[in-house]
Amino acid sequence: MYNLLSWFGRYRSRYSGCSIFVLSVFAFFAPPFGFLIGLLLMLNRDEESKRLGLMLLILAIVSTVLGCCLGCVWSSLISRLRDVPRATY
Repeated sequence: MYNLLSWFGRYRSRYSGCSIFVLSVFAFFAPPFGFLIGLLLMLNRDEESKRLGLMLLILAIVSTVLGCCLGCVWSSLISRLRDVPRATY
């Protein structure tokens, strides 16, 4: 089984698995938070913080792109539904 903490190099990580999970969830569902915390972590000197910051930046970018794509699809569906002729009684 793949261990998420093994991506950070050492088994004894500076960050707990729970904090990595919470930061990842916030980065995905609140991209400005992910960009901000990711950039702050990228400025740290240790390699582990830089990797976590990079992961948060990637999650924030993926979330933003996915949100834009879904927004475009949703708006096109809504505009098509508005053009459907209504039944008159």
